[in-house]
Parts: sequence; C-alpha cells; structure tokens
Amino acid sequence: MRVVPCLVVVAATLAGCGEDLGTCDISAATQVVYAVDGTPYYAGQALVQYGCAEGVCHSSVAVNDSRKGAPHGLNFDLRPLSGQSTADNIAALRDGVTKVRDEAGNIYSEISAGTMPPGDAGARPAPGLTLASGMPAVDKDGQALSVSTDVGKATVRNWLACNAPVVSGVTGAVGDAATIPSSALVPARVVTVGSTFESVYKNVLAPCASACHKAGGAFPALDLSQDKAYSALVGEAPAPAPNACAGKNNLVTPGSCETSLLYTKLTATPGCGAQMPLGGAPLPASTLDSLCEWIKAGAKQ
Repeated sequence: MRVVPCLVVVAATLAGCGEDLGTCDISAATQVVYAVDGTPYYAGQALVQYGCAEGVCHSSVAVNDSRKGAPHGLNFDLRPLSGQSTADNIAALRDGVTKVRDEAGNIYSEISAGTMPPGDAGARPAPGLTLASGMPAVDKDGQALSVSTDVGKATVRNWLACNAPVVSGVTGAVGDAATIPSSALVPARVVTVGSTFESVYKNVLAPCASACHKAGGAFPALDLSQDKAYSALVGEAPAPAPNACAGKNNLVTPGSCETSLLYTKLTATPGCGAQMPLGGAPLPASTLDSLCEWIKAGAKQ
C-alpha cells in the first residue's frame, strides 16, 4: 500500500512543532478524502471528526457516559451536510467549525501530547478513508490514518494551521452549507453496496462500529469480526432496558427488513429511539435498498 504523498510531506514538519501550529500548506490541508459511505472530507477534518466526535466524546449528540469526559458544549462536529440535513445538523456543523477554529492550539496540544483522544479512542482510525484515485489513505507504515500516528498528527497540525478549512457539504446539500467561511461543496463518491453480508458489513456496520458501537459500550457492539457481527445481529433481540428498543423486534429478522431493527433504525421512521447514524447524515436510499434486499433474501452469511 502506498503512502498519501502530501501527508508524508506534512509529516516531515512535525518534529519540533511543539504547541505551535507552525506554517500552513493549503494544498495539503485541502486534500479531499472519502469516508466509506462516499462522504468527502478534507483529511484533517476527517481525522478530527472520527477521532474526536462522530456521535461520541466531542459530539453534540453525545450525552452522559458517551461524552467520555468531554466538557459539555465543547463539540467538534464536522460532518458535511447533505440534501437531507436537518436544522440540528446545520447548527452542529456551524458550532463545530467555530469551536475547532477557536480551540485549534489546544486541540493540537492535546493530540500532540497523546492525551486526547483518551484510551482506545486514541487508536481509532478514520474508517476506510480513500483518495480521489481510490487508493487507501494510509500512513507511512500502510496503516489506516489515525490521530495517534505521526502522519495523522502532522495532518491535523497543518489543517489547523490553515484555519481548519472544511468540506461543508456535498453537491446538492442544503444552502446553508455554502455559507460557512473557508468551506467547499464537493461531490459525494457513489458507493455501491451489494446485497451480501460481506458488503453490508464493510459499508454499513464497520463505519458505525468505529464511531459509536464499540464493544462494552451502551449500544450493540459491532466492532467484531465479520462472523461475530453476523451472529450478534441475525435473530438476536435488542439490548434490555433502558435501551429505547428493548422488547421490540429483533435486530435482523430474515425475510423481513420492515421488522428488522438494523434496517428500521436507519430510516426516517425508526420505530424506537433516534434515527441512526446518530448525529450523522442519513444513509443513501440505495444503501438502505441493498440492506433490505439482503434481509429479504434470508439474511444469509
């Protein structure tokens, strides 16, 4: 696997930066990468979103234990807007961009020292990031980018030094997306999700696992191997109370996507609790259709 070219250049500037954000290489700071669902980000933006927010810690939708000690109101939500974005999504992005720019020096100081993100969250990679070429965005050792690696830290430093430019929305996003300073609209990458469990696991479950569904958390654990994730979902009941979906339908009922919580929770009418992904843009209709096809075909492994 090859290294992201401009990220390597940025990494060379890391040594001796300390808490100083240093110089800005705007071309590196505005390198577009794509999440597994096709959402575009600038590389530093993606690392902060997936390392610090995305439903937990510094996220506007994170409460109580899911904040993991992050101060209330100190939210770094940076997910780009789409045509389905709500007023809450817009407000979260505006507030997130403002907070990141206001706290840039502190953010880099904590990340550089390795004190943030804490614990296992610090090793959490931004899931499945790829370049425009389709090549994986990886560090010099071929590992997925994370804010805990030298390349990841250098990427965030440079991005913050450039005043944290953001991909604020995808083409066709709500009009508010274009009004955020130092932002851009970028076409989403079309992601084809096949109606097999392998494809469902890679394109739907794995990204959710890295964000919110960690083992031992308050939500169903999805950060398992593909085989274990299958066994944890098909024919299994939701977690007991106080889970809002306790006593409802099974997570996956083979043959019926309409009564499978894995499917309904991703729709605009989840039936219990909030629509997933929590705080993120709804999954495209094509992805939901493929998930439904897999379930209707018997939810085979």
